[in-house]
Amino acid sequence: MRRFITYTSLFSLIVLLTLMSGEHIVRSLPNPYKHKHQWMLNNASEVECLIMGSSHTYYGVIPTNFLPNTFNLANVSQNPKYDYLLLEKYIPMCHKLHSVVVPVSYVTFFDKSLEEGDEWFYAINYKLYMDIDEHPNWSRYNFELSNRPVYSGKLQTYFSGKPLPTCDSLGFGLDYALAAKDHALWEKNAYMTVDRHTADDGEMCSENETYLRRIAQLCCDNGIKLVLITPPTWSAYYKSLDKKQLDKTYELINEICHDYSLPYFDYLKDPRFLEDDFYDCDHLSDIGAKKFTTILRNDLAER
Repeated sequence: MRRFITYTSLFSLIVLLTLMSGEHIVRSLPNPYKHKHQWMLNNASEVECLIMGSSHTYYGVIPTNFLPNTFNLANVSQNPKYDYLLLEKYIPMCHKLHSVVVPVSYVTFFDKSLEEGDEWFYAINYKLYMDIDEHPNWSRYNFELSNRPVYSGKLQTYFSGKPLPTCDSLGFGLDYALAAKDHALWEKNAYMTVDRHTADDGEMCSENETYLRRIAQLCCDNGIKLVLITPPTWSAYYKSLDKKQLDKTYELINEICHDYSLPYFDYLKDPRFLEDDFYDCDHLSDIGAKKFTTILRNDLAER
């Protein structure tokens, strides 16, 4: 019995040490969240414009083609709550900041919080790499190991020598290059994506609206111009949208813009964006991102 306990304890110790080593390796790897946090700590005092939001702006707005001293602080699946938490953290460091761009897409007001949805593991990145103290240190949000598939995938990518997901020096996502033009697949994916983005009810509207209003108030209090935008999508995507949810989205956008005197630019169905401009049905390719950035820059200049 004593030998069994000894062997079991030794085996458990080996497993624990292996997992801890894996956790250390994964945390040491470069990632966009770590880069963006360190960049802001080093350069926030010079930044003049911040791009916030989810993958639509992470892969859609290129800082080098936009306004001077712009940084892209968007991340995959980043919602209004985390936009607000990041701005609340970094704005005090941004002495020259005059503009913040926030996307409001079809899913923005209706999306579940990261912690409640299937993509809860994205919240780990804000805790570990961006110093957003939203969860206790001993919660699942403080360990890469909490999500085994992602944890294992990062280790496999690391040991295989494959490139890890990354962004350029100013925060623009580099993983969505020009896509193959399989329109049949785009049509199918559009229906699936819209179905995933369409909520059964408006349960989350109040929370997401509250955080967007907090962003507007935060910018107002600091003399910063907030600009709301709706990025472009492929025709199969916007033709499949639920009218009720889309109408509610525009209703909330108009109310917030009215209450805070905000400019709003809607590119959802913009006919200037063609097949080469898209990576998939609701994300721009690198070509489309260059076009969109230029159009947005020019529209802001005219406004």
